Amino acid sequence: MSTIKTTNLTHPSNSGTANITLASDGTVALASQLGPVFYGKQDTNVSLPEDTPTKLINLGDDAINTSGWDESTGTFTVPSGKGGIYFFTAGVGIDDLDANKHVELYLYVNGSQVGPRAFTKADQGTDNYIHGCNGTWIRSLSAGDTVAVYATQTDDDPSPVTLPNATWFGGFRIA
Repeated sequence: MSTIKTTNLTHPSNSGTANITLASDGTVALASQLGPVFYGKQDTNVSLPEDTPTKLINLGDDAINTSGWDESTGTFTVPSGKGGIYFFTAGVGIDDLDANKHVELYLYVNGSQVGPRAFTKADQGTDNYIHGCNGTWIRSLSAGDTVAVYATQTDDDPSPVTLPNATWFGGFRIA
């Protein structure tokens, strides 16, 4: 049996970027390894005005960030060299939504809403009840693209707030 000592393995058709990198501790990194990955859960209540799309911010609780995530602004920016297909998940929880009112989530890419939206309607209004709305999206993105999630609701008595531990945004590259 022979031993090959190297730190990089590259296919002959590759233009110089290592396909596999071997670290001195024995860990292996693949060039096609997925990432970046990010996630943040809201750490404070945020007012959600009626019929006004509002960006989900203050998503620093339990944050995971391998690259590109700004938890304070709720914006993910695709890092250089990391364009591809991304999976996103988000949820918003609001308290005390009146009967027949609803909450919606929208994904925004580069400042513009992209479909589809997530929608939840309160069949009956109840105090001290958290109404949740969750959405998932898959988008093809390029380096430098920005992604954020906005929420809106139709209750004005009083304007509900988003709740910590029930409001989040996260995503990762899948291809």
